[in-house]
Amino acid sequence: MALNLRAGRLIAPYAPLRNVLEVLQRLRERGLQVPVTLDTLTVLGVPEGNAPRTLQSLKLLGLVAEDGQLEPAAERLHRATTEEYPRLLEEILHKAYAPIFEVTEPATATEVQIADAFRQYDPAAQRPRMVSLFLGLCVEAGIAQKPSRTSAAPRREAPRRAPASERVASTPRFYRAPPGAVPSISPRLTVESAGLYGVIEDDLALLDETQFKVLWDALGTVAMAKAKARAAERAKAARPTSEFFDQFLKATPKEEPPAEEG
Repeated sequence: MALNLRAGRLIAPYAPLRNVLEVLQRLRERGLQVPVTLDTLTVLGVPEGNAPRTLQSLKLLGLVAEDGQLEPAAERLHRATTEEYPRLLEEILHKAYAPIFEVTEPATATEVQIADAFRQYDPAAQRPRMVSLFLGLCVEAGIAQKPSRTSAAPRREAPRRAPASERVASTPRFYRAPPGAVPSISPRLTVESAGLYGVIEDDLALLDETQFKVLWDALGTVAMAKAKARAAERAKAARPTSEFFDQFLKATPKEEPPAEEG
């Protein structure tokens, strides 16, 4: 039996499907050189690292004997017609995977159900490869298609975003300072002040009351400083004229009143 007990453990083939199919194709077209060894498989194109698993799988499938000679099942595959090949391969699989076919039917079972059927086989780390090889050979024999997974969580679709033409622009909320918070300036920014300080109503709507108070006080301080600076500039611009008249008045002699005749 291909699926058998070794050292008290059930084992199953787990070679790469591609390598096993390459050997089957060579068997069908030209036959295999015997005894079948690791060197024989590497000559056929099986990678050296995969050759041991491929040879072991051929033995577990009942195609190659322990001494490397071909089993009768391999001889029948070699001589089978194209029409006979799938039926003969199905017979080989039913014999090799008899315990699996007893609990599941690959034509209707999901991949998860088939994976569960292999849970009794070791090594556990190779079970995904066991399932992959089994399913691939079932497809090759025409007794199953690759099953779909049913245990995966349903795919969640992303929420639909309305097109730009359907979106409604939201009106920005304007935050008003509490009465008396900053008595030195108006509690609402005008267009002129917004352009002056680079702050717009949308910005203020993002602030809480404490943040607004801090910002408003800072803007008031800047406004006061600018006002003082402009006043100083105006006074400085007017000062030269005033000094000129002061000096002019000092340089002009004062007229003495006429003396009284005695």
